[in-house]
Amino acid sequence: MAAVLAGSAFLAVPAALAGRWWGFVILVLPFALLTWNLLSTQYVVSADTLAVRCLLFRKTIPLSSVTMLRSSRDFRSSPALSLDRIEVLAGADSVLVSPREQDAFVEAIRSRQPSVTVEL
Repeated sequence: MAAVLAGSAFLAVPAALAGRWWGFVILVLPFALLTWNLLSTQYVVSADTLAVRCLLFRKTIPLSSVTMLRSSRDFRSSPALSLDRIEVLAGADSVLVSPREQDAFVEAIRSRQPSVTVEL
């Protein structure tokens, strides 16, 4: 992925200097989307909810409905930045997340919802 981004940036500069702005935009767009994804993905555990944000995706899960946290390497599209993921099961709903500090994330949820089952 890094090679693709570096190659895009390397090709985008000559395209812009030659006046081919459409080429510049096409080459820079993947970099812009990746950067937006990295900067916008966050998981916030508050007193009674888990808020998941990623690009345009927004989901709020009541902690009272969370029944299980389990490790996952599922490839499904999700608001997770790596494949080292935690699946948060809440009733019939679930969401895959990849917090940087997984132990702290699990502890934050367990401290607010002690009945949650953890399979990591």
